[in-house]
Amino acid sequence: MRTFTSKLKLGAEVTGELTANFDLGRGQLQTQLGGNYQVRKNVSLDFGLATGYYAASPHVGPQIGISLDF
Repeated sequence: MRTFTSKLKLGAEVTGELTANFDLGRGQLQTQLGGNYQVRKNVSLDFGLATGYYAASPHVGPQIGISLDF
C-alpha cells in the first residue's frame, strides 16, 4: 500500500494457486488493484478491481466498501 495524498492510498496484489492436474480447471492466477479514500477521520471508502486468468479466477470483479473505525 502506498500513500499518494494524506487521504488516498493505493496498492496492488498478485495471488496464485497451482494444481497437479491443470485439466481439472482449478489453477488460479489473480491480480487485485485497489485502495481507500479517507472521507472523515474514522470513515474511509474502499475500492478494488480483481482480474484473473484461469477458469477458477474471476475475469473482472469490482469491489467497493466502507470502513468505520469505532
